[in-house]
Amino acid sequence: TRKSVEGLLNHFDDVKDLRLLIENGDSLASYRDHVKSYGTERVGMIVDIGHPVDTDGVNPLSKPGRAYSDLAQTKGHLCHVHLHDWGVQDHITPFTGKLQWQEIFQALFDIDYRGTFMFEVADQKRAPGGLKTVGRFPELLAEMWK
Repeated sequence: TRKSVEGLLNHFDDVKDLRLLIENGDSLASYRDHVKSYGTERVGMIVDIGHPVDTDGVNPLSKPGRAYSDLAQTKGHLCHVHLHDWGVQDHITPFTGKLQWQEIFQALFDIDYRGTFMFEVADQKRAPGGLKTVGRFPELLAEMWK
């Protein structure tokens, strides 16, 4: 990966608006450190909120307190977020799994995240009503703070 990223950065050196984004795996901390190791703002982070998994097999973003702290550490590097829920499986309809949505969005607010959100929700056979929930996502999220 490092050789590929550095090669792309060198090849497109004259394209000043180019930013290469790398998607996370299991650990947000090691992933953040990897992105920082390039030493340039031209390499950033995509966080898929369903990918992190602790050694106990549980997504840390489903653990109270951890969701906030893990996402807050991406400040300054986070450019893109994949949204869905996590539970028995990955990529399920938001609000139907175990993720700590209030903590996730509080952390994104506190780090002044201004990037893109992309929903990754399973097909309608696996997640009936998923598209309707995604369409109502802002409203449902706001209801959590009432």
